[in-house]
Amino acid sequence: MPVDNYTNRLKIADMSKLPPPCPIVSRFRYPYRSIEAFGGVPWADAVNYFVTGDIDGDGRIELVLCRGSAEQIAFDLDGRIRWHYTDEDASWKSRRPDSSVFLRDIDLDGKTELVCTRTLNGQEHVCLVDAVSGILKTGVPLIPRTEDDDNRGFLRLILADGPDAPGYIAAGWDYTRLALYDARLNLIWKRDAPIGHDPYGVDIDGDGYEEIVCGYVAFDRSGDMRWDSRKYLEKDSHADSVVAFEEDDEIRLFTSEGHILGPDGDLVDAIGQDVLVHGQEAGIIHTAGERRFVVQDRGDGIKQTTCIFTRDNRLTFSALGGQTMQTVGWGASGEGGVWIDTHGLIYDGDGGLLGKVRAYERGCWRLPTRGVGSAHDLLYGSGDELLLRFFDEELQIARCEIYTTDVPEPDDGRTPKTITRAMIDWSFY
Repeated sequence: MPVDNYTNRLKIADMSKLPPPCPIVSRFRYPYRSIEAFGGVPWADAVNYFVTGDIDGDGRIELVLCRGSAEQIAFDLDGRIRWHYTDEDASWKSRRPDSSVFLRDIDLDGKTELVCTRTLNGQEHVCLVDAVSGILKTGVPLIPRTEDDDNRGFLRLILADGPDAPGYIAAGWDYTRLALYDARLNLIWKRDAPIGHDPYGVDIDGDGYEEIVCGYVAFDRSGDMRWDSRKYLEKDSHADSVVAFEEDDEIRLFTSEGHILGPDGDLVDAIGQDVLVHGQEAGIIHTAGERRFVVQDRGDGIKQTTCIFTRDNRLTFSALGGQTMQTVGWGASGEGGVWIDTHGLIYDGDGGLLGKVRAYERGCWRLPTRGVGSAHDLLYGSGDELLLRFFDEELQIARCEIYTTDVPEPDDGRTPKTITRAMIDWSFY
């Protein structure tokens, strides 16, 4: 049965049929900094990203908010600021917000580093920052853009020597240039290549070492190109997102363009080709024990459509709206859901409603903005946590709210993750 790309199956007129709200873990305000628009689009205030990790080894997760090279803030889950770095002269526009920073004990010295960029002596550097204090440990100049290139850049962790060895940093610029640094920030190699948005570390051949998959090309740790699969793309297209999964005892890659690639870059299958125009996010969830493939498609303009497909290319759900979507774990069931930010709702793989967040009912927070949410496992239990960010330029307010999807089924004897009142700052309500 043909399905219109922009079919909106969201039925919200009867509020009584919505599921109960997901429990809230924490809420807090944080420093708001109005910054210039990017490309004439007024979404700059929302371009920031939280990365998560245990920065001090106490067994609890902390948050680090990053705006490229311009600002970095470390928080506890209750919003207490650990440290705050800001550079009024640095530009955030050169960095891709969701893939230019990560937390990791990258050199295995027993201390967590924030791997990020900062501007030093007027030049953007790849930096290792002490995650506890925010103090710079070391930095080296980032490889320059190619000539006449105004694209944004990225940083990604690559475990090229395996998970128990020091990590590597893949750095570069969208579509054009890729480089690899070791844990001491020595430049191993750089390549000018037709890459996509972001690199991903994937052990595509099962030898225990990650290769670098960047769009429809892949490199090994020596910088040699393993394969180039751009022939499967439409002209001038590219992959914004890639997710790896295992099928038939081998690693396969699902791209935001709906292609499934094998470990050698060959085309195994294609999903949603009669529906998708240009996918921006790809994800995989499980519903009723079956794998479902999720794509947020940009379509012919800026409107987004989230689509869910079965492995045999059947479209089970399509909903218009949202600037970001996130795939999330749901409780202890092992199933997954898809959260669409501007809906404030979590769907299963058939479009059924699993949960909602209170943000759905709060229009004053101007939820239809970009970069408003991400999913993390912050409490080490079943399910994930949704970390939402809200902005109101008129009121000059920025707020973070954290919800958990660890919602027990009725009478199953479980309770949600332990949440104490002390974690919640009630003063803002």
